[in-house]
Amino acid sequence: MKKLSDDEKAKLQAKIEQERKERIQLITENFSDSSEEAEDANSSDAMKKDIRRWGIWLIILGIIHFIAAGYLDPVWGGIIIIIGILNLCIRRRGMFIVNGAALILVGIMNISGSLLDGFGGWTVFGVLQLVWGAKEIKKFGRYALREVEVSDSPIPSDVEGPSSVTDTDITKANERIVHRFGRR
Repeated sequence: MKKLSDDEKAKLQAKIEQERKERIQLITENFSDSSEEAEDANSSDAMKKDIRRWGIWLIILGIIHFIAAGYLDPVWGGIIIIIGILNLCIRRRGMFIVNGAALILVGIMNISGSLLDGFGGWTVFGVLQLVWGAKEIKKFGRYALREVEVSDSPIPSDVEGPSSVTDTDITKANERIVHRFGRR
């Protein structure tokens, strides 16, 4: 393999940075609703903070289910508390699918239960839960940006001096990204 000079390495890193920005733009166009969400998606800390907030609020909501057992279902309270604890323990982007799926499920149950009693507030709330659940599942893809940045970088960050990265390495990294997220 050909060793690169410092100048060639700098050019290659600039090219990689440009391609990374283009990948981020492509992914954010497909998964995010606003530029604020796109900036937020760049940080794994922001993702962990979001999941942590979910965990805390789900636990609080689960406790409210037990307190208002005459009006709210305490079984769902227990389920919500378990999901909240999972959010606090497993702060990975897959939790957005769990949270979104739970919202969609409870939304369907609220809609179907209220339709039997006649159209009411729970129907509207159920529809809102369906939309909210879908948005939470979308976050799974949006927060994938951080994983792409870290895992698909062809130049290791701890390498000092000239690099032995070739155009083939860059092409392979880009192919993995296209395979993973598709083209527009």
